[in-house]
Amino acid sequence: PEAYRRGLLAAADASLDAKLRVAYWLEAAQIGDESASDAQTLYRKVVEDEAAQPAQVLAALRKLTQLLQGEENAAERLDALEKQAALETTPGVRRALLGEAAALATHGGEVERAIGLWEMRLQTDPNDRKALDGLVDRLASAERWVDLAVVLRRRAKADLPPAQRRADLVQLARVQ
Repeated sequence: PEAYRRGLLAAADASLDAKLRVAYWLEAAQIGDESASDAQTLYRKVVEDEAAQPAQVLAALRKLTQLLQGEENAAERLDALEKQAALETTPGVRRALLGEAAALATHGGEVERAIGLWEMRLQTDPNDRKALDGLVDRLASAERWVDLAVVLRRRAKADLPPAQRRADLVQLARVQ
């Protein structure tokens, strides 16, 4: 496999056809997944190349987000998750990616970015309980009281246990 991989990389370097070059990089990266740093470099090239087709970029982002584990890669993983969510066509997968990105943004102290990600997730499903909860938490921590009141009203109208609805209405009364 390594000789084939080297051949793909040589062909990519020699290729004048940008679309073919991207295909070579993607295939070489998939063969070289064991060598995470080499694969990451190739997946990044695919993502950044304007000649890459959306399906190729999505495939590269899926692999890249798997490889970008650990605190040292959190910022790049967050960017990759956002890009992947933008390209993903399956609503459930897109919601999961946005939720993961929002949690990562929160962990990294990027509260406004997390709020934006939770709001994007709510565009997919306006009654998404996890997104509503995440948005309430982030808005409260950012002390955005007007926005928090809107989301609390929205969450109180969702299908909630009576105790949660009551708690939301009490919190709404406090922030208004």
